[in-house]
Amino acid sequence: MTKRLTALFVILAAGACSRTPAPEAGQLRVIPLGGPVSLVEDGETTLLEEAATVDAGVSIITQTGGRAKVELSARRSLELAPDTELRVEDRFSEVKDGRVLVRTSSPMMLHAGGAQIEATEAIFRVDSGAAVLLGTYSGSATVLGSGVPAVAALRQAIVLQGGEIAPPGLQALEVRRNDPWDADLLGQAIDLGLRLADYERGLSRQIPSGREAGRVSQMLESRFPPRAIKSAVASLGSARAVVAAVVAQEAGLLEGGSPTRILARIVGFIQQLRASWIAVAAEWGLPAAAAALTQQLRDLASSISELVAPPPAPSLSSAPSGTVGPGSTGGSGGGGPGGGSDPPGGPGPGGNGGNQDPPPPPPADEDDPGENSQPPPPPCANTVECAVDDILEPPEPPT
Repeated sequence: MTKRLTALFVILAAGACSRTPAPEAGQLRVIPLGGPVSLVEDGETTLLEEAATVDAGVSIITQTGGRAKVELSARRSLELAPDTELRVEDRFSEVKDGRVLVRTSSPMMLHAGGAQIEATEAIFRVDSGAAVLLGTYSGSATVLGSGVPAVAALRQAIVLQGGEIAPPGLQALEVRRNDPWDADLLGQAIDLGLRLADYERGLSRQIPSGREAGRVSQMLESRFPPRAIKSAVASLGSARAVVAAVVAQEAGLLEGGSPTRILARIVGFIQQLRASWIAVAAEWGLPAAAAALTQQLRDLASSISELVAPPPAPSLSSAPSGTVGPGSTGGSGGGGPGGGSDPPGGPGPGGNGGNQDPPPPPPADEDDPGENSQPPPPPCANTVECAVDDILEPPEPPT
């Protein structure tokens, strides 16, 4: 028994020695994540190749391609993007230049470009250059002395020198699919938001202006009050309002709220804060209902294509009796091409009506393009199929 306890003690002691000790009060732990990372302390620069525990008052610099993580405590950390310089003091950290992602669950102060940013429970980013961009992924962060409300989740603000918020104030978070932090924290919302944008583009080509757009509005009014739909269409346009209506229905199922009220909030989020579909998807947690949302949009797109598609042109086989299609030979008429029975009131062209000249064609009406100017039928099996294909798989742009 004594031998087993001794062996267990040795194993635990060896494991404890193999780990880098957690930073104590006034210390921090710097972890290189790849690429060149330097530590500047007392005027001396050291290239970090492994995690190190150092005292506050140092600067961490990532060169091109370099990334690093700084653990201030078990509840606060900062991640540095390439080409970033961060100085860590006892009571705050300062972003000298570059981009930093902050995760904190306890009070924290960060300085950047003259702005003082405070947060307690939040994940946010600071991009510091000529101005400072503060973008929040969760929780909220406050710019002290700015006079504006806290920057809540999925919002951002541009902070000028001196801490003032640049007009027009708070905006929806700008999410970029090629940004590592955006992709890591909002990857599913990015995928769904891009699909919603594709549906909007397809519908914008499918829904014409005029009475057809009004008919689409009437169809949506079967799901929402007419006033709500008219307001959405007036604010966003028909195509975007269609997508917003479907999104509002699914969001209502997810959070148990009124789809009509959610639609009004979505309209305001898009119009006032200039939100993208990615931000909308993240704001309402729509990735959890991505499959149902996509199916609803497919069904609605098919219904709209049937509603606004023009009637098919009559085929030759369905032409009224007594008429002759283009290029057909006449029945009892004379020897001219396309001859047939003379219409009432005189002989037709190519018939046996003597030497009379055929009547001149009616003058062209500039406002009436005529039947021959109609576009050829689509190469698909039917008009509905073409419309749905155009929405789900937009055609390649012309080269």
